[in-house]
Amino acid sequence: MSIEVVADPAANTTSASWLAIRSEQEAAMVVALLNLSERERRVVSSRYRDGLAFGEIGDHLGISAEAARKVCTRAIRRLQQMMGVEQ
Repeated sequence: MSIEVVADPAANTTSASWLAIRSEQEAAMVVALLNLSERERRVVSSRYRDGLAFGEIGDHLGISAEAARKVCTRAIRRLQQMMGVEQ
């Protein structure tokens, strides 16, 4: 499960309007991430920024790999809801 900003492939992705939309989306994502709990942010960051496996994340947080996966899944669902992404 991942969240991506998707551009219209037919559009010029370097246009000022596209860059403004991208900037707004990134700002909204930052706000959404700040609304997650510290644990959720750490799991999402470890998974998607650092590329860690759930077992590694669990080891860092003192939880099982399955618990790390569940925290991540719930956090991504919350982010999708906050960002208005249909599931």
